[in-house]
Amino acid sequence: MSNKQLNKIVEESLHSLDGCKRAEAPPFLYTRIVSRSAADSQPNLWIRLGAILSRPVVAISCILIVLAVNFMVVKSAPQPLLVNQQNDPGEELAFGLPSLIDLVTPEP
Repeated sequence: MSNKQLNKIVEESLHSLDGCKRAEAPPFLYTRIVSRSAADSQPNLWIRLGAILSRPVVAISCILIVLAVNFMVVKSAPQPLLVNQQNDPGEELAFGLPSLIDLVTPEP
């Protein structure tokens, strides 16, 4: 193909677009697409569970139940065994249980 023929083909291609207009969508096309896709898809378990849990009554009651269980666990915990409380006030919070270092470090 010669250079003149190539230029002629390019010019014809460019002039073929002269009468073209911009494509326009019908009114409310996006709304129709979204409504149809929402109608076609059924909400799964997680969406329904999220909808139920996002209700204020359910959310507040779940928070109150968790707080009540935490309070009962803290209240029913045994009191720690204090070691050497009378001799050294700096060791008031030392428990009578072995420390993690004692459990991990093997004795020779």
